[in-house]
Amino acid sequence: MKILFLAFLFATNLYAWELKVVKARGEVLFANKPIKENDILKTNGDLVVGEKSFVKFLAVGPGSEVVIGPKSSMRLELEKGTAETAFVLKDGACRWITKAKNLAEYLDGPKSGGMKKVLGTKTASLGLRGTDFLFVSNELLGETEVVMFDGEVELSNNSNDSDSKILRKNYWGGVGGRFGEQVKVLPELPKNVIDHFKKSLE
Repeated sequence: MKILFLAFLFATNLYAWELKVVKARGEVLFANKPIKENDILKTNGDLVVGEKSFVKFLAVGPGSEVVIGPKSSMRLELEKGTAETAFVLKDGACRWITKAKNLAEYLDGPKSGGMKKVLGTKTASLGLRGTDFLFVSNELLGETEVVMFDGEVELSNNSNDSDSKILRKNYWGGVGGRFGEQVKVLPELPKNVIDHFKKSLE
């Protein structure tokens, strides 16, 4: 009985994240296999969302909602200890809404300024608290962009550990491509522009 309990305990701790598919429209593949509503993802693999397609996840535990837009690709490292950043957006757009005030309450791993590094691209990584934002990766330009709707994130430059900025509600910024080699925070956006970005991935 004790051996069975230990085996069960070990098995339940293999995964840092479990994602429940809330909606899947069009062509959505994970590890080269189609996924559908109510599927549970908890292993490592590549997520690919086709043209005129999207997928919405609920992250079990912290209760984060994640929407991946059309023509997007993301590397998911959901198993514990396999990567510093669990979600790496290779190309495309992602809407992220975190219900927990601090993801570090739920997950082990590196933190920056008290924020858990959860989401990243080739050029940047994000430290998250309770927050709502649009995250965009342009693979062609080598560019990462963040538009904040609520809360705050810390945007860090992957090529320079000392280069990071805090982005707060209604601000936007990025690094690489049109933003330049250092993290840049741009002026506060007016409500009509924020509303436009929100509608792009609701």
